[in-house]
Amino acid sequence: MLESVAAAVHLWLGNLRPAFLDSSLAKIDIVQWRGPNERLRAWSGLKSVQGESLPHLIIDVDSPKSKLEVRWRTEPEILPRGSVNYEVRVLAGPEVLASRQVEHSGKGEQKVTFTHEDFEELDASSKLEAYVEVSATGKASVPPEQTEDFIITFGEAPISERVSSGDIVRCVADGLINATSRDEIETFLDQRQKGAQGVADKHGFVTCRLGGNHRAFRVERPRLLQEVEKQWGQQVDASLGRWVIRAVQMAFGPAN
Repeated sequence: MLESVAAAVHLWLGNLRPAFLDSSLAKIDIVQWRGPNERLRAWSGLKSVQGESLPHLIIDVDSPKSKLEVRWRTEPEILPRGSVNYEVRVLAGPEVLASRQVEHSGKGEQKVTFTHEDFEELDASSKLEAYVEVSATGKASVPPEQTEDFIITFGEAPISERVSSGDIVRCVADGLINATSRDEIETFLDQRQKGAQGVADKHGFVTCRLGGNHRAFRVERPRLLQEVEKQWGQQVDASLGRWVIRAVQMAFGPAN
């Protein structure tokens, strides 16, 4: 046995390279905004709002406490200062709301703080559903990591000004496939009846969300259906149900 080990050159002491000596980034691990009790950590800058399931970033230009902080750790934990460049983006659907580029600090935990100045181009009446993505520039083998979704607001905003995020699916049923139990489906249907699911945004999508750690998903809402819903509400005192489209036969002939 010892002779076999001695013959294995790759096990010789000089050929072993401990992970802490490797300066190559292998993984990004975002520090959760919520603690073990599911309460938001104070450093995140996010607030819980009654009646809302998502945390809120309430931007107040007059308050120095109005901020959004993102923290992450790396694997391996110890990397040389400046060995990695990170891009940290705040996204609402396909829109990049804010972006920062930072170098690895050499410490065990990295962080970036966004302030109201990073969101100066946003309309003060906007209400945006967003998330933060942290990626390593030039490291294709290291997948980017995302935070949980949250709401950016300067105050109350009309539904038409809302921008949602989440995977785009063909229909609601495709999104519900990700449910892990019957209870999740029943809860979703109950929320849909109360208007808490299928919230419209200004880009022509409706957003749905399953419980637990599931991300939101979006379904395209064609403008024709929007107009049908609008006129239905104006002309009929009942909820929109099923309808039938009948083709009208058209005749063509020579122009007079």
